[in-house]
Amino acid sequence: MFCPQCGAKNSDEAKFCTSCGTPLCTAMPHPSFATPTDSVATSNSAPEGKQDTKTSVDQILESAEKSAQQVTENIARKRYRSLQERTSKKNLCILAGFIGSIFSCIAPFYTLNIMGVSYTTSLIQSGNGLLIICGAATALIFYNAHADKRAAIFSGITAALGFITVFTTNGAMRESRIGSFFTYEIGYYLLFVVSVTLAVATYYIYKDLKKNK
Repeated sequence: MFCPQCGAKNSDEAKFCTSCGTPLCTAMPHPSFATPTDSVATSNSAPEGKQDTKTSVDQILESAEKSAQQVTENIARKRYRSLQERTSKKNLCILAGFIGSIFSCIAPFYTLNIMGVSYTTSLIQSGNGLLIICGAATALIFYNAHADKRAAIFSGITAALGFITVFTTNGAMRESRIGSFFTYEIGYYLLFVVSVTLAVATYYIYKDLKKNK
């Protein structure tokens, strides 16, 4: 038996502490000593608490990473309509028209042969090439901004400009002088396809505008 006042050890039959004289009513363990069971429980609980804290931190970091990724995807889908409507006909036509306009204006448009000397020209060298690329790019920008009416206007204007360029070049070839020969190049055919594609995109956009009214 230990004294609750001074902690001195006494016999189990003692009624008073032999050191300080404090009455000993019941047997009480020394407050300063911990039982082996308590020490084992304390040592086991410490790593478990650390493990729980580590797990909670990992879960918080993982949830934050997923939230940031979801926000980024939502912003991209909301900002870029082309990513949201990948398989729609008007989206495919607008994208194909923009990409095709660049290639058709950069590629050789026609070749002029005068007295055995060949001159190859691309549409980017003229003002029409820049206007066609800018028109197709503007149509794509307005389409992604959900401004369908403006996108249809610029798409239609670009398609009309492409057809005018194709038919003007065709007429110039027919009126070629003696000794000079024109040859169509890949840019000429690409521009015709691009003009048709943008015209189809204009049709689909106006069709959807009428449905939404």
